[in-house]
Amino acid sequence: MAIKKHAMTKEGAIIAITRQQVAESGGNPPKSIHKAFIDAYMVLEDKKLEELYEKTFGIELVIVKYKRDGEES
Repeated sequence: MAIKKHAMTKEGAIIAITRQQVAESGGNPPKSIHKAFIDAYMVLEDKKLEELYEKTFGIELVIVKYKRDGEES
C-alpha cells in the first residue's frame, strides 16, 4: 500500500521543502535552517504550504498543530 498523505507540523513541512529544493538545485541539503528563515515562511497560509508540499513531493500534506498551542490536530 502506497503512502497517500504525510502529517507534520508547519515548521517540519517548511524544513522538508527547503531541504528538497536545495538538493534538487545541486547543492547539499542543509542539516539545519535558521529560525528566522522558518519564521518568514510561517506566515504562509496552510493551504499554500500544502500545495507546495504536494508539488515538491507528490504526496498530500496534512498540517498538524501542537495540542499545547490550544489547537486541535
